[in-house]
Amino acid sequence: MKLAHDSVFSGYLGERKTRERIRLSFFLPQLRKSVRQYVNTCAEFQLRSRPVTLDCVPITPITPLMRHFKC
Repeated sequence: MKLAHDSVFSGYLGERKTRERIRLSFFLPQLRKSVRQYVNTCAEFQLRSRPVTLDCVPITPITPLMRHFKC
């Protein structure tokens, strides 16, 4: 996992890309869980990754217009 995630050629890939890179050469039964844990505990990746921003505005439905359009 260190070579697939931390090497100069990989550039601290995210979870999905690290998993795909390992899957090309190896088989691990708990690959998804192991890679997720490794990536989440990588301090360098946490510094480089983009912060997740959530929309703070609540979504409200748009009410339909009561008048009809005339041609």
